[in-house]
Amino acid sequence: MARNWRNMNPRTVALVMALGVALLWGFREYSNRRAMEIQAENQYQRAFQDLAFHLDSLETELGKALVATSSRQRVRSFSDIWRHAYSAQANLGQLPLAPVPLARTETFLGRVGAFTYTLAQKDSEGVPPSDRELRTLRELGRQARFVSDSVARLRDDLDRRGVRWNRIGRSINATSTIRPEKEPVSSVDPASKGLKLVEDGMKRFPEPDFSGTLPPEKVKPRAIVGATIGPDDAVRIARQFLGPGLTSGMTVRVVSTISTQPAAYRVEVRPARGLPTRIITLDVSRVGGHILWMIDDRAPGVTKLTMDEATALGLKFLESKGYRNMTPVFREKVDNIALITYAYVEDGVIIYPDQVRLRIALDNGTILGFEAISYLTFHHTRTLPAPRVSPEDLEAKFSPEVEVIKVRPVVIMDDLGNEKLCYEFTIRLDGETYLSYIDAVTAQEHRVQRITRKGTEVI
Repeated sequence: MARNWRNMNPRTVALVMALGVALLWGFREYSNRRAMEIQAENQYQRAFQDLAFHLDSLETELGKALVATSSRQRVRSFSDIWRHAYSAQANLGQLPLAPVPLARTETFLGRVGAFTYTLAQKDSEGVPPSDRELRTLRELGRQARFVSDSVARLRDDLDRRGVRWNRIGRSINATSTIRPEKEPVSSVDPASKGLKLVEDGMKRFPEPDFSGTLPPEKVKPRAIVGATIGPDDAVRIARQFLGPGLTSGMTVRVVSTISTQPAAYRVEVRPARGLPTRIITLDVSRVGGHILWMIDDRAPGVTKLTMDEATALGLKFLESKGYRNMTPVFREKVDNIALITYAYVEDGVIIYPDQVRLRIALDNGTILGFEAISYLTFHHTRTLPAPRVSPEDLEAKFSPEVEVIKVRPVVIMDDLGNEKLCYEFTIRLDGETYLSYIDAVTAQEHRVQRITRKGTEVI
């Protein structure tokens, strides 16, 4: 055998070796791709199973709240309802269904969560639900039963057919890519068809009465302004946002349209040839061409930058994109990535609703993630009220065991979506650090949060 190799033409040997290397590389790429597909499929399956569980629990707790005779039991059920509602929303958002219009179902989950959260607060303060609120609760129970039963039947049908969510995602994207200017309609795969039937069924229910109990249902994004753009404009804007370093030699195209507000084009950046080893996805608003969010799936290498260096790079990036007067308000390191939230500052007051979140690679400082929906929704020119109480007066109300570390003026949103000028007190008790938000006009405490090693926990 060795003689055969020595007798072969050197060019032939080189070609054989190159072919072997190519086959090995291709096998590894296929194996990695297959492993990623299996992991994604497992995540999709778990998200859908969890969705069915939370919807069933939501319907059960709504029934319990209606028949409960004690405030304690009602508050417990209300609290469980809004937790299940928001968990169901999160599970629905994890499924590969972005182009499928599910606005009514998503709105229902958001409404029932916010409504019962408000009822829990009122009931815990000695104000039980009114007759009108109980009628609304009963109507929500009817809708929850319909959604829960429909999704449970769909789950059983998908299990019986052995349907794979990865195939569903590819089918939807292929359909929406063909005609991105149209509203995507997928009648082929059973999951999209089943959820579309749920959506159509929800439209036949009457509108519940939420007057005076919820914040405005539709908040028009204040900073999303400008002319309506087309798909070609979205591609151009995405290229400008990312720069030539990330788009040269890459295919940049609109893969779907997003009909929920704010309406947007979904743009994907991937290699022009070969397997997609790196994909960048962006949503570009159809009004004004604003970048709503961006995610780059590159896995960063070993950490070389400090969190302070990453924070400074993030501020520089935001400045270059027109986001000025920003300050970091939260940061966390996860797997060689810095997760940093910045908020707008006006006249020395931190405006928490006007937030931008960044994911920054700690190996080279590149921006791997950008999300500005909160900023674009709430940012506007404000006239802040004059404080009527001083931080010194409010500080005196804390227990003597509480250590006040820092105080600063901020704007937060209350549970009904109203902006409130507050003092943010950073306090410490028994080794734990908390944030207390007290109204600078009324002296009412709106919120308490605990700072943990993983971030800020709402109590």
